[in-house]
Amino acid sequence: MNKKTVVFILPLLLFGVSCTSERQITQSLPLASASLTSEGSPRVPLTATLLPALSPPPNSEYSKLVTPHVTPLPARSPTEVTEQLNYLLQTNGNCVLPCFWGIHPDQTRYEELYGVIDQLKGRNFFDFVEENGHLRVSSNFTYEKEGTIRLDLTADLQGDVVKDLEVTLLNQLDTGITPESWSAYNMDEILRTYGVPDTVELYFDAPYDALSFAIRLRYENIHTSIMYSGITTEDKKYLTTSSVFFCPEEIGIDSVVMHIGKHPFNDEPDGVLLSKATGLDEQAFHKLFTENPSACLAINRDAMQ
Repeated sequence: MNKKTVVFILPLLLFGVSCTSERQITQSLPLASASLTSEGSPRVPLTATLLPALSPPPNSEYSKLVTPHVTPLPARSPTEVTEQLNYLLQTNGNCVLPCFWGIHPDQTRYEELYGVIDQLKGRNFFDFVEENGHLRVSSNFTYEKEGTIRLDLTADLQGDVVKDLEVTLLNQLDTGITPESWSAYNMDEILRTYGVPDTVELYFDAPYDALSFAIRLRYENIHTSIMYSGITTEDKKYLTTSSVFFCPEEIGIDSVVMHIGKHPFNDEPDGVLLSKATGLDEQAFHKLFTENPSACLAINRDAMQ
């Protein structure tokens, strides 16, 4: 995802408002929450088994890379792969973070990681050794049904063991794709499942008559951070003389980036802490968005200058 410009935001209050497409926000309201309104197939469990024709290429630079044990499997049809991806995007494979699709940081080995990628027909498989000796493995997956969701997966391995993951979901605003299509990673679902985040950070930018927002949740106890990003060209709808409004559900989330593991790589710079940006603590934020996913955050426009 593109880097977001961090604007230091003055303390402000969180609130919600409602309006129609004909009426724009013109003043702050003393409300705690509201919204801006606008017009089964069988599941195949993932294992570390590989297809014979797809065993990983040898890498002479990575001395600890092992050749996976290969067990022949029948070929999987595109329909089966699509149904499996549909299941994973809605359940995370019944795997609790920091586990992702059966991949556990500090436990999963190279051959097991490759097995997951292979069974889901990951595209553009690539591995390389960095200067620090870590093995970096990447692949991507495409879920295509009513619309298309792309998921990019990158893993950092040390001593043949996965240490950290970077997972990026893209194209969630494609026609035919709804939040239910990737419900395992929706912000309200994450908040309900994993509770109050340790920290919440905010990001904001205003490029070319558009408004770009991001919000990151950090869960230190499971070594996971999740960033949700959205952009809108309806700048007049979300701007008043004093405030700019971030309504994640209404504006729409077009990318989600998860960093999973104790030593995240390619991580974003720190954003503005929730307490500094809104005057709220994480407990209040959790209560607001679990009770009302359509809630909005208000940012003081003076902080944009």
